[in-house]
Amino acid sequence: MARYSYEIAIFIVGIALFVLGIYLVQDLILKFLKFAVGLFLIFVSIPMMLGSFGLRRFFRGKARVVRVR
Repeated sequence: MARYSYEIAIFIVGIALFVLGIYLVQDLILKFLKFAVGLFLIFVSIPMMLGSFGLRRFFRGKARVVRVR
């Protein structure tokens, strides 16, 4: 019986430390999520901007396939 109560106490202490860690790093997690979403939006918007000016057609016309015999 004492073994089980010891395991339950360790489990509860582990949960408490986990929750405390999440609370302390909460700001960093939110900053990372904002950074990741912002970076994704930047990478999505660049092809949209280039495509809206017709630059995609400009860049596509210069590419050539070179065959090696």
